[in-house]
Amino acid sequence: CVPSSTMTHIVCLSSRPNSLVRVQNYKQACEWGKNTAAGYPSIDIVNAAWVDACIDAGELVTPRAMHIVYATPPTQQRLRSEIDVWGDAYCDDASIQTLTKVFQSIPASPVTPRPPA
Repeated sequence: CVPSSTMTHIVCLSSRPNSLVRVQNYKQACEWGKNTAAGYPSIDIVNAAWVDACIDAGELVTPRAMHIVYATPPTQQRLRSEIDVWGDAYCDDASIQTLTKVFQSIPASPVTPRPPA
């Protein structure tokens, strides 16, 4: 896929190794400035759930943290204001799956013993 000025997002439909290699190559090209130097815009890469969200809404929706596979710097900045340090979005509905994912990402802290009374 070659990004164009009319393209808004790249959708990664699979977690197959071939797809992930393409995502990684595109991400590196964006980070190194090769895409913009070649005249291509840096574009966010989203998962298929974003397409489902757009279909459900009947319009293009702003990708949420759960939709992002690769975020450009402006999107990264926007997401920082929408999610906490563990990746939990302030505005998204919680489910068993999303809470499990968040809880698994929180590092286990050692228990600090209480001083004797």
